Amino acid sequence: MNEAYGKNDLPAYFSYYAPDFVQWLPEGRTDLAKYRKDWTDYVQAGNTVQAVEIRDAVVRVSPAEDAAVFQYILYVKTKLADGKITEEENQETDVWLKCNGEWKVVALHYSSVPKKN
Repeated sequence: MNEAYGKNDLPAYFSYYAPDFVQWLPEGRTDLAKYRKDWTDYVQAGNTVQAVEIRDAVVRVSPAEDAAVFQYILYVKTKLADGKITEEENQETDVWLKCNGEWKVVALHYSSVPKKN
C-alpha cells in the first residue's frame, strides 16, 4: 500500500482500502470517498510524493489470522506544486481485515510525530 502511495499510483493505492474504511487525521474523521477525492485532487494539482520509508514497524496478527494491526512511523518526502520540498514523519496505525480472502484496510489513524526540542 505504501509503495503505491510513494509512486503516486492512485488506483493501486486505493485498491487496498475497504469500502467502509474510516480514517482519523489531525483534521478529524473521514471516509473512503472523501479521502479518495481529497488525495486525488491534491496529486492532480501537481503535488507528488517523492519518497516513503516505513520505520519502527510493529505488526500484530489476530489468532484467527483474519485481522492485523500495523503500527509504524511513516517518513514522507513530497514535492509540492510550487516546487517546495517537504519532509514529514507521521505515526500511523492501520487496521487490516481479511475480507473474502483479501486483506483490506478498514481503519487508519495518522498524526505527526512530535518535534523534538
